[in-house]
Amino acid sequence: MLALLSAAFLPALLRTPGLSANPLRRHLRCRQPGCAFTEADYRADPADLSAAVLPEFTEQHVYLHFHGRGGPDREDADLQARIIAQDKAAGLDRFVHVFVWRWWLDAATAERISYTGQALGRKLGQALAQ
Repeated sequence: MLALLSAAFLPALLRTPGLSANPLRRHLRCRQPGCAFTEADYRADPADLSAAVLPEFTEQHVYLHFHGRGGPDREDADLQARIIAQDKAAGLDRFVHVFVWRWWLDAATAERISYTGQALGRKLGQALAQ
């Protein structure tokens, strides 16, 4: 990628406001071994979690299940059905929900995905605490 940029264009690109988490800038900064994407890099350009909301529910107890990398599938539906059946047998009134977070998984790079997952968990945890 660097070979395609002219010598005059590269400095202007790196000075562009809002590109502090730019992968090109990070690549130039992180030439030494062991330099990795950090929480500070994520906080400089966090994922947009504005659409991450829980559905309405009235139950006091909640069970949230986050599907795997491939998205919600039969195993997630089976798990949800088993939990609901066991809760019913135990007399527990609990909201059981498979949270679909595939959009954020697909949008995240390998280096950002753990930070995105943590931020999503914090947001939903705070919503549940209210």
